[in-house]
Amino acid sequence: ICLALFTGLLSLGLLPGFLERYIYWDGARLSAMWHPNITANIFLMAMGFCFYFAVTSSRMRRKALFMAMAAGFYLLMCLTNSRTTVLSACVLTAGSAFFLVWKGGIKRFIPIAVAAVVILALLFSLYQILFPLHQEMLIQSYLQEQATTGSTNPDLVVDQQTGEASLITDAGQNSLLADLGTLNSRTNIWRACLRAIREDPMILVRGTPDIESLVANPHYSPGHAHNSWLEILMGIGLPGLLFALVFTGMALWHIFRIFFFGSHGLDRKIIALLALCLLISGILENYLFLGAEHYPCANFAFFLCLGYLTQWKKAE
Repeated sequence: ICLALFTGLLSLGLLPGFLERYIYWDGARLSAMWHPNITANIFLMAMGFCFYFAVTSSRMRRKALFMAMAAGFYLLMCLTNSRTTVLSACVLTAGSAFFLVWKGGIKRFIPIAVAAVVILALLFSLYQILFPLHQEMLIQSYLQEQATTGSTNPDLVVDQQTGEASLITDAGQNSLLADLGTLNSRTNIWRACLRAIREDPMILVRGTPDIESLVANPHYSPGHAHNSWLEILMGIGLPGLLFALVFTGMALWHIFRIFFFGSHGLDRKIIALLALCLLISGILENYLFLGAEHYPCANFAFFLCLGYLTQWKKAE
């Protein structure tokens, strides 16, 4: 909620000066306190808990309030242009809609599942409309400001030949299709991790405190392994990976049980969906396990959800 309020102040040009270095547009991507991907993941968790509270609230006003907040968090997530997290949010929403309608039975399963896929596709299409629209509005705002004041905007670049304007960003991205093959350079980072392990197999035993330099290349330093399981393998070695796999297996098993076995309500299934979405996000970022030092909220939320899933399964 605080990040949403700060984003509102940023959009209105009312953000206090001391917050300008922490809340800003990185190109057109929303960077609120953290990298846009982390900001998006925080909004994803907020969406999940809003869904949960909407389901468990007894008053319609509260249900409407939490659903409106969830929609607002999704819109803000779109402004981060964090594609994996947005897709996770679509899975969370479509999955919640699926379990809201589906009450069991294979005959209803297939048409409701198809409807859920349609919802997912529509939500992701909405994101693909919203972010380019926001980007274009931001460019036009900068151009108008330049025309009015006569000063240049350091975040704006205008091609002198074509006159096309674009925004400078630190967290650069290509198009979705261009980045799909390497998952926006993630596969290159993973190969660098595996190469480092081949060159120094003792990493598997003792880990290394210097992951950042091992995955860096002459062009840029990604900072970490961009995968929660590779990160803990690199940081602690095979013992750490073993524990991470144990928790992952527990989570997947409990999620499956909550989804399809026992008399679990929609509220519990939403928590299971949120845990699943955090696992999906952990595939491309080091949010989980060893990443707790830098991303405590994601790690905390995942293990909080896992704790409840474990208790609910025991109570079946």
